[in-house]
Amino acid sequence: MPVNVIEKSSLTEAKWLERRRTGIGGSDAPVIMGMSKWGSPIEIWDQKVNGVEIPITKNKNQILWGHRLEPVIMEHFCEFANKKVAQAGQFAQHNDYPWLLGTNDGRLEDDSILEIKTCHQYAADDWGESGSDKVPQYYSVQCHHYMAVFDAPRAYVAVLIGGSDFRWFRIERDKALEEDLITAEKGWWDQYVIGKVPPPLDGSDSANNFLKRTYPDDNGKLIVAEGEIADHVSGLRACYSNAKQQKADLEELKNIFKDAIGNNHGLETEEGKITWGRTKDGKKTDYKALCAYLREALKITPEDYDQFIKQFSTVKPGTRVFKVPSAWSKQEK
Repeated sequence: MPVNVIEKSSLTEAKWLERRRTGIGGSDAPVIMGMSKWGSPIEIWDQKVNGVEIPITKNKNQILWGHRLEPVIMEHFCEFANKKVAQAGQFAQHNDYPWLLGTNDGRLEDDSILEIKTCHQYAADDWGESGSDKVPQYYSVQCHHYMAVFDAPRAYVAVLIGGSDFRWFRIERDKALEEDLITAEKGWWDQYVIGKVPPPLDGSDSANNFLKRTYPDDNGKLIVAEGEIADHVSGLRACYSNAKQQKADLEELKNIFKDAIGNNHGLETEEGKITWGRTKDGKKTDYKALCAYLREALKITPEDYDQFIKQFSTVKPGTRVFKVPSAWSKQEK
C-alpha cells in the first residue's frame, strides 16, 4: 500500500504542485513514455528539476468544464454501474518507490480506481464500446500507473464525449505491464531528474516552448557549428529542401479530397473521417479606418493624436525566429 495517502482537498494548490514535483504522477507517465500528444518529456523535466509550472494556454474552456462536470459524471457512473465512491481526490506516494506518485479522481469501495474524463466529439473514435478496456493509450498508461501507486485491482474510466455520449470502461491490473512501466519510469527519473540531465528534445510544441523560455535573448553573435550539431546540418538542409515539394504534394491531395467531398461535410474512410467543414462567419473591424474617421470627426490635432497613440500603446516583446540559408528552401535540380 502507499506510504502516504492525503485527501487532495486538504492541500492548497501550491502544496499539491510542490508534492507533484517530487516524483512522477499519472499524467506525467504517458508523456515521459512518449505516448502523449499534449506534452514533452523536456517540460516534465523542467517542472521536476527547475520547478517551472507550465501555464495553460490552450483548451482552457475544455479544462474548466471538465473539472466542473467531474462530479456529475462521477455520480452518473455510480448510478449506472451500481458503484459507490469511498474517497474522492486522493494524493498518494508509493511505499517502495517514493518517486511514484498519483492523484486519482476517486477510489471505489472495492478499492478500484475511478478516473473521470471529458473529450470533444471529434475524439469519439479513439474510445471503444462501453464495458470494454479500449481507451486511448495515454489514459491506459495513466490508469496502470495509478493501479501501481494505489495497489488497486482495477481501474474504471468514465468519459463524457461531446457533452452527451457517456461511456465507461474497465481496465484490469496487469502486473507484468506494471513492472515494465515502473522500470521505465525509474530509469527516466534516475537518469534525467536525479542526474539533472535534460532528456532529448523532440519536435513537439511543448519542447519548442521550453527552448523559448530557456533562451529568450539573442546577443547577436554567431558561433561555429562543431561536433554533433555540425553533423546535423546536412539533415536540416535536406528537410528544408524537401519541405516545399512536400507542401505542394499535400495541397494537391487536399484539393482532390475537397473536390470529392463537394458540398458535403466529409468522407467516411476505413482509416477514419476526413471532413471539410465550414467555420462560423466572423466580424473584423478596420481600426485604422475607424481611427482616421474619429480623428476627422472630432477634429483631433496631430499632436493630440500622437499623444493618444502613446497612451494606449504597449510594447510587444520580440520573439526569436529560426532561419536557414534561403537556398535550402529551393528545389535542387
